[in-house]
Amino acid sequence: MDDCDLARRFPCLTKSETDVCRLILAGKKRSEICLLLDKTENNVDVTRNHIRKKLNVPTDQDLQKFLINLLIEKEYSKKEEINK
Repeated sequence: MDDCDLARRFPCLTKSETDVCRLILAGKKRSEICLLLDKTENNVDVTRNHIRKKLNVPTDQDLQKFLINLLIEKEYSKKEEINK
């Protein structure tokens, strides 16, 4: 999944947030995300918190699993609309 697809599915997220989402979905750890995006751990943590707030992700829920489930739901809803 590329950034454009994520941006379409989650228009409330910034470019930086979609970059982090893409890497989270790819299974990257915080330290890997920091290296790949040339950001500090604090910056990545803040970005993850912004994603959680914007997408209403409970703090006790794994962000990667939540994003995967949300994408599946959006895809299912999209197919339901097409079949109407």
